Amino acid sequence: MLILLDIDGVMVPATSWKRPEFLSDGFSMFSTQSVEALQKIVLETSARIILTTSHKNTYDISKWHEIFKARGLNVQSIDKLPNNHLI
Repeated sequence: MLILLDIDGVMVPATSWKRPEFLSDGFSMFSTQSVEALQKIVLETSARIILTTSHKNTYDISKWHEIFKARGLNVQSIDKLPNNHLI
């Protein structure tokens, strides 16, 4: 199973009245509910994460593993779409 994952508005809630909280790695904290839901799906299905977020090229895959782990997500497989393309 593949999960096409965006970050803004999915893992990081879209709250226009509140600035997102950042962790020491410089990236936004993930929603606790989102982390729990995604971890459950990954554990039950061994799903692979494919990052579709505009942030995907900000970090390499090893850094994304660190970001996810620091937020309580143990994901074995993370990849990313190569580029953002306009159709």
